[in-house]
Amino acid sequence: MPNAQMEDHALLSVFVNQTKQVKMTSARITWDSGQQVIFTLGGGFAGFSPGSGQCSFEGGFVIPVGGLETDYVEILTEGQYVDLQLPIGAKTYAGRGKIVTCDIGQDTGNPTAGNFQWQGQLAKLQ
Repeated sequence: MPNAQMEDHALLSVFVNQTKQVKMTSARITWDSGQQVIFTLGGGFAGFSPGSGQCSFEGGFVIPVGGLETDYVEILTEGQYVDLQLPIGAKTYAGRGKIVTCDIGQDTGNPTAGNFQWQGQLAKLQ
C-alpha cells in the first residue's frame, strides 16, 4: 500500500460566479440524490422512490482588513443566483444555486472569519 504522505493529492479550488476565491479556508460539497426509502407494513424494505436531488456546499473563509473577497451577505440578502464551480482532480462540479446561510465571527486571537452554505443543482463531475 502506498504511503499517503508520498502521494500527490488534489487541492480544491472554489469559483463563485467565475471568480476564484483565494481566501477560502475550507470547502466541502455533498451530493444528495433525494431518493426516498420505501418500507411496507408487511414486507419491510421495498425499494426507493426517486426524488429531487441537490448539491450542498459549505465554504469557510477569512476576511482581510479591506473587507470580504466576495460579498456573500449581499448575494444572500438579494437572493441572487450563484454559479459554483469546484475543480476536483481532473473533473469539475458546476452548478447553479443560491447562498442560503452565511455567518461571520471571530474568536480571541484568530482572524475574522466566516462560513457560507450554498444549495443548488444536482450534477455529476464533468
